[in-house]
Amino acid sequence: MSWLPTEVVDLVIDEALSSDWSSALVACSLVSRQWVPRTRHHGFSSIHLVHSAEIDSITTFVPVLESPLATFASSVQQLRISVATQDGAESLPARHLLSLLARHGVAPTYLELRCGLHDLVGAVPLPSVTHLHLDMGCYGKMAPEEFVAMTEFIHGLAGLTSLTLHSPDAPGSIKSTYPPPKLRELEIRVPRVLDTILSMYDTPLVLPCLIIRSMRQSQWKDVLEYLDHASALDSLALLYCAPMTVLQLYPTLRHLTIGVPFRIMPSHILTALGSSSATQLETLTLNGTREQPWPGSLWSQWVEVDAVLADSVRLAQLRWIILCGGGRDYETIDTSLRDLRDHLPLCAAQGLLVLQYTSTPFPLPGWV
Repeated sequence: MSWLPTEVVDLVIDEALSSDWSSALVACSLVSRQWVPRTRHHGFSSIHLVHSAEIDSITTFVPVLESPLATFASSVQQLRISVATQDGAESLPARHLLSLLARHGVAPTYLELRCGLHDLVGAVPLPSVTHLHLDMGCYGKMAPEEFVAMTEFIHGLAGLTSLTLHSPDAPGSIKSTYPPPKLRELEIRVPRVLDTILSMYDTPLVLPCLIIRSMRQSQWKDVLEYLDHASALDSLALLYCAPMTVLQLYPTLRHLTIGVPFRIMPSHILTALGSSSATQLETLTLNGTREQPWPGSLWSQWVEVDAVLADSVRLAQLRWIILCGGGRDYETIDTSLRDLRDHLPLCAAQGLLVLQYTSTPFPLPGWV
């Protein structure tokens, strides 16, 4: 195969990708050095390794990684590892796989790791990682050694700027002395994880960006107490949260994203914008979902919202109002977005509205 024109190689690669024959790309790269640079971008920039009762891509990947012809390690940018725990044991713990990957020069910037609570004990962090998605479940409580292992793993990522954490409750008796020095964005899947994060450190956690998902009404108090001390908070996203009793905007907050439920969304917005510090707000994102598109029963309440948002004297810094679609198909999304836009005529006339047909967790950075 070494004599094939590169155009033919590219055609085969395209066909393999469209047919989901990713294993064929690996095989071709091992057979001929000519295929390595051609498949590197397509086949190896993002790798997803799964080990479970149904799927085992890790066992077949390890021999490929150890082959002398596997020169793709440096091209891996995104790495996802999912190791299912069965009966308290794993046939190939994630910590062993991380060590193997580091030894072969795999240096991703994005790492998604789904593993058991005990699996970070002795794990070797990959120093190239800047974005970490760590999912260890949300049930039970971490043992002290598991908590220490998790904090040491996170602290080992010196360049970490973004952390998504899904973990059980932490033991309250153990703390670390410092947070990751470059951490700027934190996403938590359940609010009690915020207590886990705060209990990690003796020094205050300064975060410019905070994303909170799946919050119950009873958890608002704890979150608001944290926000009262979030002196550097620049961007805040509240997604899949229970109805808000109070939403205060803070002096440094410039970007706000609000998700479902929408049944009292207009009152949420009016409450938030009633704060004197709302004058600093630059971007407001209203995030829909497939399950809950914009409800027509509340259109009359948006008249007052439109007038408040269009007040260019009071909200002189407001640049964008991003409306993210919600619905199960394009037609539903398009209809709900256009209906909402039509009920915000003053904002539309000032060019503030942006319609976005995909509902993303936190679309704000793209508009800053």
